[in-house]
Amino acid sequence: MINLIYIIILAFFIFLVYISGKNNRTNLWCVCAGLLLSLGILKELFYYNIVPYLQAQDLISARAADDIYSVMTWMLYDFAMAACVVFAMNFAGLPQHRPRVYYGFQIGSAFCILLLSLRFPPLEFRIHQTEDPSFWYFLSTYNLILGAVFTFLFIGAILKEQDHTAKKQKILVSIIILPPLMYWLATIFIVHPLMLTRYFKLWQGNVLILFICVILYLYIASKEGLMGLKLNIENFTWDSGNEFVNRNAELTVHMLKNYTVKLNWCISNLKQHVLKDSDALPPEFEIMERSLLGIQNYCDRVKKYSQQLTLVESWASPDSLYPFYSSDSVLDGNTLTCHLNQEILLYCDPLLLHEIFHNLIANAVDALRISGNKGEIYITDYIDSRRKKYLITIRDTGIGMEKEHLRHIFEPYYTTKATETNFGLGLPYCMKIMEKHAGSIEVKSTPHAGSSFTLSFPAKRIRKREAVSDENL
Repeated sequence: MINLIYIIILAFFIFLVYISGKNNRTNLWCVCAGLLLSLGILKELFYYNIVPYLQAQDLISARAADDIYSVMTWMLYDFAMAACVVFAMNFAGLPQHRPRVYYGFQIGSAFCILLLSLRFPPLEFRIHQTEDPSFWYFLSTYNLILGAVFTFLFIGAILKEQDHTAKKQKILVSIIILPPLMYWLATIFIVHPLMLTRYFKLWQGNVLILFICVILYLYIASKEGLMGLKLNIENFTWDSGNEFVNRNAELTVHMLKNYTVKLNWCISNLKQHVLKDSDALPPEFEIMERSLLGIQNYCDRVKKYSQQLTLVESWASPDSLYPFYSSDSVLDGNTLTCHLNQEILLYCDPLLLHEIFHNLIANAVDALRISGNKGEIYITDYIDSRRKKYLITIRDTGIGMEKEHLRHIFEPYYTTKATETNFGLGLPYCMKIMEKHAGSIEVKSTPHAGSSFTLSFPAKRIRKREAVSDENL
């Protein structure tokens, strides 16, 4: 009975995380890790509750039951904590800030799993589990190390988070996730190697911890939302890469625009009265008009960012996606050099990618202007067959960025350029477009040497030009 209760609570918890953010990579990796961890209770339910019934009906042999149990245990012990660490990496924002570490870990963990599988083959897992003491030493070391990495990433993500709202969310998620996972690691990979046989079933106590976590999850979700879900079915993005920008944005913009219309009407009437008695307007009128124009620009930017994106996709040549600057005034005297592959087409929304190029090139021009020197802007592309990615890089030789700025540049409203036209929404909007294309933006920057922004698309989005029919262009 306890196994059945355990699996129901765990399944409900995984379901909550999934509906909290179906399109959020952090949530999806959490679901993946949860499904792998659920194999622990599923194999027990299968072997001790279902198999006896099937054997009574002569539907399964003892050897087949042992093999299934062994494979499920192999997946649990070899894959679950690796998936947990990938979830923690997404939680800490590594795919955006340290993509090499993120993908490098996945390659490294796959190699470790291969070595463990050669040492303890999946179909022999149950035999090693009960008869080979070295089994527990190897598996415990592997899982406890991954558990330590997981905890380090979670705590590090909380400590590094500057935004108060996002930090609070991450603390709450940690309170929900860490206790049941740490309890499982301790009761399996500490108790078994030490041969504390009287405590071998202590892991079942996790059902109580998990039940409390589910209740806490529901309570927090009903009060302020957690991992992207409020129980009134109001969905929002919860991780630091896309903070709660969309909440009430449309209402705020609508209110501000109503006020600006009234103020513009008042200024227009005041101008007529003042000009009756004087030939020139006081300078305060220009200040008011410029301020109102700034508010209108801000409203337009916020509205644009908060809207849901709908892709209108077609096959497009990469060199048709960036703006053609015929006027040197736009580039401010800098040189733009573009070398893009003419033999391929990219399946994308050309208008939205045009906006990305415009934003990144404008940022590059700003960086060159701040450096005080005329410089170069380069646009190049590359097909990374190993990672199965198509990469477009916009690189400049401008002022560059310090490391402390890099981790924040995709956060809404964060900007290093305190001007009337820079609101810190350009790069978050670009990332939002790339995520809609199942891609990302990778950034490298060296102070006083320049920056490079790489648009990373799945390789399946490109085709040879001759492979695409004319009607699809």
